[in-house]
Amino acid sequence: MSNLQPSWICVKITVYKGYHADRVVYYRGQISIDMLEKWRWYFEYLAARIKVKHPRRKVELTICPQTLPLGDEYVQEKIKNLLRHRRTKLQKLINTPVASDLFNDNQIDLEKKIEQTKAEIAALERGEYTGLVPPYYINEIKQWI
Repeated sequence: MSNLQPSWICVKITVYKGYHADRVVYYRGQISIDMLEKWRWYFEYLAARIKVKHPRRKVELTICPQTLPLGDEYVQEKIKNLLRHRRTKLQKLINTPVASDLFNDNQIDLEKKIEQTKAEIAALERGEYTGLVPPYYINEIKQWI
């Protein structure tokens, strides 16, 4: 699991278009309970301002415990999961029987996939992660007020 403090709270303001979330216009993670109690009125005020400006849209203020790790914690967790997945994929590729064909195309394709998977594993072991990392903070309120 992650090393998140159990007292971390996140605040999110989401604007809906119909039944589906259209946009997260405000997100702030790693807020302490004390800070939340001091600033709760402000988050409610921001949600109300958006609702006044866009009365036909649903605006949802979510205040909840933060369970998603952010930043370096997220990257380490993601690398660990991807390494496990890639190693399993490599074992499946190695144990795959190859159907013979006239020009050995199936064998060549399998060897390319194995080499590509080995390269992905090596990159992950070096700590290279190029995927999406969730932000600590999103603030697009000015575009919606």
